Amino acid sequence: MSQSGEHPKKLLKTLRKLEEGGEVPVMVVPAIPGSYRDEKSMALARIGMADKKDTSSWLVLTEKSLIFVKAGLLRNRVQSFPLESISGVEYVDEFHTNTLKVKIGEKAENVVFYDEHQGIEFYKCIRHKLLKDEAASGGPLSPQPGDEAEGSGDG
Repeated sequence: MSQSGEHPKKLLKTLRKLEEGGEVPVMVVPAIPGSYRDEKSMALARIGMADKKDTSSWLVLTEKSLIFVKAGLLRNRVQSFPLESISGVEYVDEFHTNTLKVKIGEKAENVVFYDEHQGIEFYKCIRHKLLKDEAASGGPLSPQPGDEAEGSGDG
């Protein structure tokens, strides 16, 4: 797991529980899954002004799963999706909205990142992991345009 000082206390307990259950976090970033959106968090994400201590939702990637974490008053809400259930990911760099579209079966979840660079790095990490897993299993996930490119949508 990343250094503890990087994450708020409300997230650390959930990360420790994941580790105890064999789900060691590979990458953790503040992000807003579509099901957790509210006006305040979307406004902060659009202007890239989220303070880590005020962030209330995160995206966690482990070797086995993609996990959405939403801070709660008494406990965090955790939704876990096994990587093998993810049929694709797509990074959409739109004006003031850096979105990862995660396809899980027939459904899709749009996740907005507070920080564009973290979003791009998370996308690269999960694409690499999914492509590696699919290659090992001979599955159907195909490369997307730009997967080879290191650049971001700076335009």
